[in-house]
Amino acid sequence: MKATHTDNELAKSAFGVLNDLMGEIHAGRVIGCIAMKQPNLLQTKHPKYFVRMGIGAIMIALYKFEDLWEHQIQHLLGNQLPNRGGQLMAELGVKKSREFRSLFVAHYSSRPASPKPPLSKLENLLKAQGFNTDEELFLWTKDVVVTFPRFPGHPEKLQGI
Repeated sequence: MKATHTDNELAKSAFGVLNDLMGEIHAGRVIGCIAMKQPNLLQTKHPKYFVRMGIGAIMIALYKFEDLWEHQIQHLLGNQLPNRGGQLMAELGVKKSREFRSLFVAHYSSRPASPKPPLSKLENLLKAQGFNTDEELFLWTKDVVVTFPRFPGHPEKLQGI
């Protein structure tokens, strides 16, 4: 295994991951919206689990983005980082998305006797992020996917990708 990677290898990896993340966020949004708006298409009596699965997919993809930003993109681009990527990182920090993911996706709880957090706690965390409903979260992801960082000013590092 290589100890270090070239800038070109990092750029190819980062670009591939960004494409995958956009697809994962879009898929989470689609399945969540279908479950909310046309649950009979899913042939289930419990569409809420598909909504939760959609939100979970979005949150995991955003977690991957944060890691990608911190461990590859910042290293690769240094002080020439795309503004939208920095804005998204700041927005995720303000929204306390890590806390939300820990409770929503992993179901961590501070109560040892009850590891699953109450639904009211999850709803409060969703609201703390600025989303009054699941649908508002799904709608917000449209802007995230459309404006994902594109490495402006660094086509030489992305050629052949």
